[in-house]
Order: sequence, then C-alpha cells, then structure tokens
Amino acid sequence: MNISIRPSQQEEAGLIYQLRSDTRLRDMQYQPSWREYPELYVEVSLAFADQSEPAFRCWTVLIDGEFGGHISETLNQSTPDGVTISLGWNIVPEEWGKGIAPYAVRIFLNQKFECEKPVQFVAMCFESNSRCRRVLDKLGFVAESPTLRERLNNWLRTFGRHRLTKYRLTHEEWKAIHSTAG
Repeated sequence: MNISIRPSQQEEAGLIYQLRSDTRLRDMQYQPSWREYPELYVEVSLAFADQSEPAFRCWTVLIDGEFGGHISETLNQSTPDGVTISLGWNIVPEEWGKGIAPYAVRIFLNQKFECEKPVQFVAMCFESNSRCRRVLDKLGFVAESPTLRERLNNWLRTFGRHRLTKYRLTHEEWKAIHSTAG
C-alpha cells in the first residue's frame, strides 16, 4: 500500500465535503456547519496557497493514488517565535484500522517540521474518539486541558454531547522523539 499526501485540488472538494459529512463520523468529529459547502475547503486552501503562513490549507491523503482522506491545517497564532497550527484529518471509513492516519499525519508533520520555522501543533479530539486519541498518542502529542473558551465553543457546537481533549506537539518534542527513534 502506497500512502502519500499533496495539496488538495479543486476537483477533490466534493470528496472532502462528502467525507466530512459522512454520518459514520458524527460521533467522532464536528460536522460541517450550515456555512460550509463542498468547494469551501479547496477554495480557501487555494486562496492562501502563495502565502508563507496561510490561515487554512487542506492536503489530500492518497492511498495507491486514489483519494483516501484529507488533512487540514488552520493557523491559530503567529508570533516572531513561531506559529501554532490546529491539525485535523479524516480517512475514508473503509480504510480505518490499517494505520493510514498515523502514517499520513507523520508524513505531514515531517514536512512541516523540516521546512518551516518553529511550529507547534494542537489537535482537539472528542474524548469518545478513541481512534483519534491513539493516533495522537502514537505521534507523540501530549494531552492537556482545553481552555474555557475552547470548552464553551465545543459545548455550543455539540450541544453538550461531547467532551473535548486538547493535544499539543512542539517542534522540540518532535525532534526529541525522532532523533531517538532513528
């Protein structure tokens, strides 16, 4: 099985939206809001493509050359010391349990940590989403408590149905993990 990632293309917008809207994911992630539409992901990603610090980018996960999911990055904060990026992903349900998510996200993180100024990633995860938590643990993310603002936002978006855990991974932590693993 060959797994790779690349910037998402306009013709994949429908596939990304369809995956984000899949009812099998309802209890694992936020569902698209009423303001979202299929082309939004790639349109916004393309709008920021030439910027060094885009507000949003979407990457396509390819499995043997076919659409297998996506990874999204959203700029949270930029300072002279580095950037904080929110990370999210979806893998098509037919490919769950095959190690694709940790492999694809690892490719993404390697690219980010090698090419850009110091960066840290945060990922929000429903406590009930054990698959996502396992991927984050495998990659070296550290769980921490969400801020009050993040908890309130989550409560409003899920009508109180899901509790949230926040994960963080810094450039230094990534380097420490991978310098001893290699």
